Amino acid sequence: MRLKASAQEAIDASKYLPDDAPVTITGGASHTLRELQDLIERHMSDLKAAVPGLQGIYADQRTGEVVLDVYGSPSQARSWHDIARQMVEAPVRVDRHSSRLIHQISR
Repeated sequence: MRLKASAQEAIDASKYLPDDAPVTITGGASHTLRELQDLIERHMSDLKAAVPGLQGIYADQRTGEVVLDVYGSPSQARSWHDIARQMVEAPVRVDRHSSRLIHQISR
């Protein structure tokens, strides 16, 4: 779990976790999960227009990245990464798939 907090705040947050939960808490995340989700919401229509191969998008709490699931060539994926990174102004990861995703819920 990455927290956007100082080391002391990260240690204090552990009191809310079960004793037997194997959790590593690391401070210094660039964005909170809520901030990443807000960025996604704010830029969703622009991302859909700019990334025609977009199959899904979510915030990865573990890595602190906005993740785009895309269908396209490797060169398209690299291009879409650069576009998305400029739009959302947060760490971005593009997961490229060789076939279209099916049965996905979209907004």
